[in-house]
Amino acid sequence: MEFTNDEKINILLEGLKERYNSIHIIRERAQSVSLWILGILVAMSAWLFQNFLIINFFDKILISFVIFSILLSVICLFFGDLEQGFKTQREVASKIEEVLGFYGNNFFADNYKSIYPEKWKNVNNGNFFVNNYLLILTGYLVFILTLFFNGCL
Repeated sequence: MEFTNDEKINILLEGLKERYNSIHIIRERAQSVSLWILGILVAMSAWLFQNFLIINFFDKILISFVIFSILLSVICLFFGDLEQGFKTQREVASKIEEVLGFYGNNFFADNYKSIYPEKWKNVNNGNFFVNNYLLILTGYLVFILTLFFNGCL
């Protein structure tokens, strides 16, 4: 079955639309989970801070290790899978954009260089997931500081 150029362009545009939609869903999911984790860690910190619990040092170490293990599992398994899917979707979108000529000069207007920056072709460009990991790490550090210094203030 042969497709006309217009049909091929429509297929590519529909594929690109689906890639963009998938990218938005993955970003929203990662950001939502990161904010929930941060909120839970801050809420646990606030609860510890308000209740002045006396927790022995061994229990503090154990609690720290358990929370760290849970966060590491979530980051490696859940976020790792999301990040891989995100990169794959961006890679496919970038290839479609390139085939459609979005990165070429004079594509959108005569005597006008490309609106799409060349760096968008690189799927490893950007810090979205690193920023989410730092957000989770910040929540964990707040929790650990509250856990270990609770009652010292």
